Amino acid sequence: MPTEENQGDEAEKVAEEEPGGGDQIAAEEDKVDETENAPEEDKGGEAEIPTEENQQDGEPAEENQEGDMPSEEQPGTNTQATKPSTGTGGGAGGGGGGRVSLATEDDIPDLIPIFLDSFSGAAKKKTFPETESGRKWLERSFANFLGSKSQYHPEGKVPVVRNANGKPVAFAISHVVQAGQNVVGNSWKQRWGDANGLPDVSEEQLAKFFEPFAKVHHLAVGPQAHVFIEFLMTKLQSRKNGYASEIMDWATKLADDLNCACYLDGGGRGMGICERAGFEAQDVEDRYGDIPPSVPMLRARATA
Repeated sequence: MPTEENQGDEAEKVAEEEPGGGDQIAAEEDKVDETENAPEEDKGGEAEIPTEENQQDGEPAEENQEGDMPSEEQPGTNTQATKPSTGTGGGAGGGGGGRVSLATEDDIPDLIPIFLDSFSGAAKKKTFPETESGRKWLERSFANFLGSKSQYHPEGKVPVVRNANGKPVAFAISHVVQAGQNVVGNSWKQRWGDANGLPDVSEEQLAKFFEPFAKVHHLAVGPQAHVFIEFLMTKLQSRKNGYASEIMDWATKLADDLNCACYLDGGGRGMGICERAGFEAQDVEDRYGDIPPSVPMLRARATA
């Protein structure tokens, strides 16, 4: 999953530099705190994934050195699970984790700043601009994740951990991908939505960020059903409290309940939290044809 661990320097999708860019986009708390698209937990902290940090710049998961793990995807045994149907499990909407619940549309205004603060640098400004149009695009995207499920694209789920006032302080952008659903190319548009009518948001720039991760994701997972942890992020002031680990537990429990694999883009500090959760790195470099933007991490489904 970029990483926030870097204090707003890198997101967690385990990101790396944006293809074509040189800045570190940190997304996701080091993209798994926190992929970001996507890092690991720093000892005593949390991890965040896909961290765009690694994305050529970035990294996906981040969890402060506690073992971090985060956007924009991870493979494992190539067992084609049967089409999973979303269940409800623990917490609202599936998975486990005592303090974890599912976000609602009322949470969107609090989720957007956490997302944006997980990235830094010029690449971030181009990809996720902090302008009226940029925020509008993110509002649409989160509404998409929280909307009704469709047979044509993965079902979004946004698990969150809240503070004493009920405000989100950590969250993941995750998706239940049915067997055979598309996760490559411009499939990011199905999840995040287009940028029509939003002059500051560049679909070309978004494609440069998401599509390299998507290729790695597909090579690692193939057509099997899986839960995809695209980003895992924690609010800067709330890191090192184990929130990323709780959300990771929620997501892997959801995958177990659905009897399917779980994938995320890892790298950097987020690797510790990923490995502790049962994820294994997948070797796709030869098939990718270059150095991949993240370390594809796959957790095989619990039962064969």
